[in-house]
Amino acid sequence: IPTRATLVLVPPNLFEQWARECAKFLGSGLNIVKIPIFNSKFKNMCVKDIADADIVFVPYRFFLSEAYRKYCDELVGVQVPVEMQIITADMQWNAEVCRWHRGLHAARDRGGYDAAEEYRRTHPMPRR
Repeated sequence: IPTRATLVLVPPNLFEQWARECAKFLGSGLNIVKIPIFNSKFKNMCVKDIADADIVFVPYRFFLSEAYRKYCDELVGVQVPVEMQIITADMQWNAEVCRWHRGLHAARDRGGYDAAEEYRRTHPMPRR
């Protein structure tokens, strides 16, 4: 499918900022398509929507989502190898642990070690 679109894979936490910066510095004459998550909006998009775009912003986690994987499996009639499913599950677990650690450190920064202990009691660390 011929297209002049540039695909920009973005860290999820910078998705909106990068899209705004692009519009700000490159002008409003560009056709910018934002696909924040795999949802019904994406499923209702046409190939033409993306082919006609100048820039397409997608968070890199989009391609790691379970919904996207299942959609691709259904589309092509194949199932992703178990090894890839394990890698995806490990990445999701790592992300949950990182979020837990950020919460723990934020609690400690706000209220000291007592607050951190309270966080540990009320927010168990993610398990595999």
